Amino acid sequence: MKIILDENISLQLNLDFYGHEVESAKSMGWLGIKNGELIKLILKHKFDVFITLDKNLIYQQNLREINLKILVLRCKSSRNQTVQPVLDKAKEVLKRKIKKGVHEIF
Repeated sequence: MKIILDENISLQLNLDFYGHEVESAKSMGWLGIKNGELIKLILKHKFDVFITLDKNLIYQQNLREINLKILVLRCKSSRNQTVQPVLDKAKEVLKRKIKKGVHEIF
């Protein structure tokens, strides 16, 4: 599975996805790109999953017809200690072969 982490997720957490091809917005040189353009780039590069902490993404973009799995991690902060438990839940969700679309993980 080809996964991309948004710029608001620490690169250290990509090790949690051992066995998958994982990139980040930073490693792709996509820092500071607005969500609409970022989604286009993600699709162009054929990523299967986009993981973000951006709770507003679902309100800012029309994501109904998008051919991508988007996991929005609902955390209190972007600190690794806060993100890690929710990221563990996200990994379990991905194992269940979820449908494309937006999935909020609490």
